[in-house]
Amino acid sequence: MLEKPQTDIGCVLTPLVWACWAVERYQLVDKWLGGATILEPTAGRGVFLEAIIKLALESGGNVTKSALHRLFAVELKKDSSEYFFTRMREKYNIEFPADNFIVGDFLLEESFPAVDYIIGNPPWTNFSDLPNDYKEELKPVFHHY
Repeated sequence: MLEKPQTDIGCVLTPLVWACWAVERYQLVDKWLGGATILEPTAGRGVFLEAIIKLALESGGNVTKSALHRLFAVELKKDSSEYFFTRMREKYNIEFPADNFIVGDFLLEESFPAVDYIIGNPPWTNFSDLPNDYKEELKPVFHHY
């Protein structure tokens, strides 16, 4: 059985049905299959990318390796990316490109690709609730923006 990764401060997991609603609402499957690139910057378990793939398959869309290389995710926790890769293989028989699910901090790193669309559910927490060392890392980002 696939073990779900643990959650962190501010982690609110979006149900797949809600992610599908958002993907449909903004017509992201058509845009993606038409050549657009899409990023889920605080991916957690990658539910928005899963929704895109699920809806594309259900509509008879051609989910090619080339198309998969236009989907990107960023997540702090490595076990979340491993969960996503396993889920894609087991549920959809898809090998998601390993380099496209980046384990890192979207706020602190700048090596992410420029994309056409971003979709996701950001962490929901107060700055004061973050660990002190992380707050110190984030302060320059908050001041900058």
